[in-house]
Amino acid sequence: LPTQEDMEEFASRPDPYSYVGIRDAAMIRLWHLSPLKSHEQKDLKVQDIDLGKKTVYWRESKYRGLRLDEKTYKAIERYLKVSRPVFAKKSKVPIDKLFLNEWGDPLVECSIFEIFWKYRGDKKIKPYATRHMTAIDMLRNGSNLEEIKKALGIKSIKMCEAYKAVIADDVGGFYKKDRFEEKVKL
Repeated sequence: LPTQEDMEEFASRPDPYSYVGIRDAAMIRLWHLSPLKSHEQKDLKVQDIDLGKKTVYWRESKYRGLRLDEKTYKAIERYLKVSRPVFAKKSKVPIDKLFLNEWGDPLVECSIFEIFWKYRGDKKIKPYATRHMTAIDMLRNGSNLEEIKKALGIKSIKMCEAYKAVIADDVGGFYKKDRFEEKVKL
């Protein structure tokens, strides 16, 4: 995973003065903070964001919320107040999806990947990196495999066992983050 400075630079690449750039910055910040899959991110609804509590909920459960940090909160709040109303006006039917494209339609999964790769540039940032790091951190903090499976929405316990193997292989708690993707392969 990138350092915090790399992440800040990555999240600042979209144009802060264009409606599309505001949306993209909010998506990138939310991606970095949460262990959501791309189809879960595209399925987020406006009502899943609780600005009062600074929390985002996913998988239709009000008990599994993610606390937003200050920069992510401000990026999403700005998107909801500035860009989304402009996109929503262009829509032919009312839409409750959080992220919309320039024509008012909900984003599809491949659009999210395209936006991600557009701003990624030469950085070694991969879309699923935050999910892997969340699983590793949960294991290090004492979570069991069932909790990780449930929190990340993983269907097979074998994937969770792969995360456990990475931890067992790395007893000292040190691992090279840029080689992490190769270690997790089943």
